[in-house]
Amino acid sequence: MIWFFVVLAAVVVFLIAALTVGREARRLDAVAPRLAIASVGAGNRYGHPAPETLGALLARGIPALRTDLEGTVVVRSNGEQLTVETHGDHWILPPVSRVRPPVE
Repeated sequence: MIWFFVVLAAVVVFLIAALTVGREARRLDAVAPRLAIASVGAGNRYGHPAPETLGALLARGIPALRTDLEGTVVVRSNGEQLTVETHGDHWILPPVSRVRPPVE
């Protein structure tokens, strides 16, 4: 599951990208976000973010920042204005074995 953080004037609304495209589109239209941020690992095996989700954002002219492409995304507010910064490149966790060696 991936979370999209949809940034309004000074409000952050969380949307689950696993929603169906129709429901997502209605929610996007109702919220009318200015920016979407996808917190997603580089090369994830789930294919997130879903192409349909990115398409719904693109069709509405909503820019999407992705942590797998932009690295860390920082959103700051002074109560009236938002500042969005990206830091670094994507990051990948080292592989972890799910099989543990036998205990002796």
